[in-house]
Amino acid sequence: MVDYGKSVEDLIETICTKMFFSDFTVRSPVYKKPGGHEREAADFLIPFGETLLAFQVKSKEEMKAADQKTAVDFSRIQKRVEGGISQLKTIQEVVRNRRIVSLKTVRGIDLPFDCSKVKKVVGVVILDLVALRMVTTAVLSNWRAARQPENAAYFLRNLPSSRAGFE
Repeated sequence: MVDYGKSVEDLIETICTKMFFSDFTVRSPVYKKPGGHEREAADFLIPFGETLLAFQVKSKEEMKAADQKTAVDFSRIQKRVEGGISQLKTIQEVVRNRRIVSLKTVRGIDLPFDCSKVKKVVGVVILDLVALRMVTTAVLSNWRAARQPENAAYFLRNLPSSRAGFE
């Protein structure tokens, strides 16, 4: 079984490291609860001066088109988004209570971090509807291959992995 959440987080890590550099991208940072237990603060944190960017990634496998979804389907998607928002509220509380004592970037670099210097936390919930991404990949790959047959192998290279996601 494919772990869609991890693959989406891997994709977001790639995007963050290209936008903010791997020296500043922190994946799955932890904080200590009052009892001493460690918890994940967010999927990604990027300290940026007095601002802390916090990303929470939610993925949901969706096979129905929007016009075929019921109120229950939309409610399930809404719960995912609300869960992400709740986790972003947690990171604000964690920073306010100074529970993060160190950060380690995706390159393994220890970043100096002082919660008291953070003036603003900007939270982003990323919702990935997995089937939508797979369908888009399949449709665009085939369309491009049909328009440029000489480059078909290049355009269709990711099609097997997208197709496998439907099985």
